[in-house]
Amino acid sequence: MAQPRKIPQQIVPQPQNAVSAEEDTPASKERSTEERLTDEDIEDRKADRALRRDYARNACWLVVGILSFWAIIVLGVAIWSGCTGGRVRPLSDTVLIAITTGATANVFAAFLSVIRGLFPSKQSR
Repeated sequence: MAQPRKIPQQIVPQPQNAVSAEEDTPASKERSTEERLTDEDIEDRKADRALRRDYARNACWLVVGILSFWAIIVLGVAIWSGCTGGRVRPLSDTVLIAITTGATANVFAAFLSVIRGLFPSKQSR
């Protein structure tokens, strides 16, 4: 019976900077939970700033619109009263003052509450 022939093994030189199979794993495409939370926090803050800007702008225009409306009403009453020589007044002075003061106070209170909601102080957090 013939002896099996041995295959000569070639000696392959190892490079000096050889890396083990464990170290050679490619970097994972999955980001860590901390990185994802940081990115979400950044996106939340950007969206929060954009919403604050929009709501603050809308609140300012609401106040300007309501105060302009009341200025037109007061001007209209003054013109009406002036044109009729003071004989006919659509609203008495007392009623006009009460309505204007109440509406203005309510508008400023609403504006203040919206602004406090948009920009809370550090103490309330």
